[in-house]
Amino acid sequence: TPNQLIAVPSSIQLLPEQNKPLKVTATYASGDSQDVTTQATYESSYPEIAAVDATGVVTAGGTVGTATIMVRYYNQTISVPVQVKEIAPQA
Repeated sequence: TPNQLIAVPSSIQLLPEQNKPLKVTATYASGDSQDVTTQATYESSYPEIAAVDATGVVTAGGTVGTATIMVRYYNQTISVPVQVKEIAPQA
């Protein structure tokens, strides 16, 4: 089992309707690491702010605010904070 999970990016800032994929790597005591993006499970604390699909793509909804994406793989869980900001008005 892995002894650490690493998500890249470790935090996300999006505008409404934007999306960004997460890449998740598991590291092991042996020093080996493995891309587990497609094997990990994902859950959003506020899907209306930031939803996440089974492949780790985070998509901002229409609601501005902050959410947390929980990433789980085996016995490891990490959280990735997501901030959705308003689009700045054009001057």
